Amino acid sequence: DLVNTMKGINFTGFVDVTEYDEGDSDDNVSDDNEDEHDDLDSVGSSVISSESSTTAGGGTTVTGSLDLYMRESKDTRYSRASTRGLTSAVEIPVWLTEVTEEILAFLKECRYSDATNLALKAKSEIADILGSAAATRSAALTKAQSTELQQILQSVEQLIVLIGDRLVERLRRMNEALKQERKRERADPLSEQTPLLSPVCLSDDIRPLQLLVKLERYQDAASAYSIRRSLLLEEILLERNGYISSTSTVVDIEIIVMQLSRSFFTALAEAIDGFLALFGENEVPAGALASIIFWCDVELVKFAAAFGGNLILGRLALSPNKNNAAIQDMHNRNESLNDQRSQLKAAEEMGNFAAAATLRRKIALAEEKAKKQQKRQATRLQIIENAAAASSSAPTASSNMDSRTPMSPEKDRQLAIKVAANCIDCTFQFASESLDSIGVPLAPRLAENIRPNLKGCEAEIAMLLKTKWNHVVFDWFSAPNKR
Repeated sequence: DLVNTMKGINFTGFVDVTEYDEGDSDDNVSDDNEDEHDDLDSVGSSVISSESSTTAGGGTTVTGSLDLYMRESKDTRYSRASTRGLTSAVEIPVWLTEVTEEILAFLKECRYSDATNLALKAKSEIADILGSAAATRSAALTKAQSTELQQILQSVEQLIVLIGDRLVERLRRMNEALKQERKRERADPLSEQTPLLSPVCLSDDIRPLQLLVKLERYQDAASAYSIRRSLLLEEILLERNGYISSTSTVVDIEIIVMQLSRSFFTALAEAIDGFLALFGENEVPAGALASIIFWCDVELVKFAAAFGGNLILGRLALSPNKNNAAIQDMHNRNESLNDQRSQLKAAEEMGNFAAAATLRRKIALAEEKAKKQQKRQATRLQIIENAAAASSSAPTASSNMDSRTPMSPEKDRQLAIKVAANCIDCTFQFASESLDSIGVPLAPRLAENIRPNLKGCEAEIAMLLKTKWNHVVFDWFSAPNKR
């Protein structure tokens, strides 16, 4: 009876092939079919084993059961597909699970460039995965995946710190070795006037410095860079110092100052430009820029100490002048006169003719007083120079000596002031040409460092430099600040 009943059922109408979604992948369809076949067997067994008197034309009961199964099976299939989409949409790349071992292998082989690039790539990849998982629900991570990524990220960050420390230590050893070699060669008397360093020999640290910048170790990069360039600047000062002797004339000193200023400030500008080039087109961080500016200030102090010491200004007969107060008063009067002229112009523009007439009278009196003061000073200076010339014109055995012949104290002092002004003018000129072009105007700071070495003659030197460098030496007319 069972066999006859089964033969009478038309199974071709039970399954509707259009119910399968054409967009399902082969894998999903095959998995769902296996589950559906298992369910179908159990349903079919229950139907077949049930006691039913339904004939060949009474297949409606079986058909209704199968239709209900197919609807439930379809809903279950789509539910499982959506669940799988949430848990397996993100896959962790295989290379991330092995990245820490690769970085450690590069470090053992001292391949710091490869280690840095791989570590930064891994950190960026993990950040992208975590960011996309947090932004979209369709790319959710399982708890195990999130934990694994966090552990890998922590290990990579520790390795980045280790790479930076290795690079800093390598640069420290390179700089220390260069210092020791410089000391050994400097001890050789034959190398007194031979330059031991040049900008070319310092370029072997560029790659480690670039890696430190990549790792955002800006302070360490600035410190290592400045230590190495300081050796070059110190070598320039020592090299030029060896050219000055006790027989150097005034012309020799001015030529040496010109060479020293050009070499020092050109090297300083190249050092600053080289440090900025480490960052490429990126913006230089404020901390790194502050570090390099502070280093420049320290180097200017060293230059001013050498320039104002026995190297240049210490060889000149500079001494305080009794008329410094008169010079300062004259400068103050000139400044007051300029202010009155500005006030007169403003009063005339505003139509205040009464105030303008008063200011004209004041200006006329001040100009007349200034002319008389200048005549008295010129007369006094001429008398001193005539006396000095008369005392030195007596026929002696040394009458045919060159400009190194001792002169009268006042004339020697005036000549020293003139030479000092020429040397300072040359220094300001090269400092401005080299540093202003790269956006680091340090001439005012240089003037502040040089002033203590002028031995009270800064007001007279400022008078000679006023036309060209008044914006730099304007405060030399006032009393120095005591610190």
